[in-house]
Amino acid sequence: MMFFQRLVQIAKAGTILLTLLFTMFIVMPSSAIASGHGHGEGHKRVPNFEYPYPISQRRIDAEQLLNQGLSKAYQHDLQGAIADLIEATKTDPTDEDAFRYLGDVYVEAGNFAEAIAAYSSALRYRPGFSHLYNSRGEAHLALKEYELAIRDFTRAISVYPGEPRGHYNRSVAYRNIKSYVLALNDLQNAIRTSNHTYVDAFIDRSKIRQILGDIKGAIEDYQTASLLLESQPEEFLNQEDFANYQKLQVEYKNTIQAAEDIKTKLLSNCDEQPSFIVDQNQFS
Repeated sequence: MMFFQRLVQIAKAGTILLTLLFTMFIVMPSSAIASGHGHGEGHKRVPNFEYPYPISQRRIDAEQLLNQGLSKAYQHDLQGAIADLIEATKTDPTDEDAFRYLGDVYVEAGNFAEAIAAYSSALRYRPGFSHLYNSRGEAHLALKEYELAIRDFTRAISVYPGEPRGHYNRSVAYRNIKSYVLALNDLQNAIRTSNHTYVDAFIDRSKIRQILGDIKGAIEDYQTASLLLESQPEEFLNQEDFANYQKLQVEYKNTIQAAEDIKTKLLSNCDEQPSFIVDQNQFS
């Protein structure tokens, strides 16, 4: 859903850009020339408008192809979108946006290897963009290339440590290679940097805590997720996760009951009279 929201935003931005270009290069110069043919002081010739940052026709054509491709992607014509975005990258090989959105559409189409190549091309022109490292890492993750994914997520975190996405993504990779302590640490950071509002991080941390034997903490994380979503666990968890949540509750209840039984037994033993009396004189 976030991908298509980005499509709408970039499409709007592209439309605005094209309108401005049309005004600057066609409407304003024409108006300026036309004003020189009148009579009187109110019709003095106005110098032709010159844009301080020249934009090549190649750039304009690439922008048109980019918006055309995004429009097709929004309409779920992924193959048509891919064709237009590839053409945009050929028209302007330095257009980072074209490569980035080409990668996004490839991901939507399930072509993860091609997405990685597109994101890598975008990174050549914008190496300090954490979003690109996260996106490429997610494609590696989909291909189960966990070490490569961890490398990209680590770069994303180093560029923007305050963004929860990189921490969360790396936790998923660590979990898949059974590095549970490292996964737990990344989830703690994802929750912290999101001001404790990252629902998926709470749910995943619950699962890690369960693996590590922290049943109470696992239940608390599920309950926090429930509060954030303002709904009961059965409403937002899938069938498997909800069954696991119920199992946790039973285990925790049994653990508490066992602890109470041990405590009662110990207190009962303390109330019993000793079977022998120590002669303190033997220690004098």
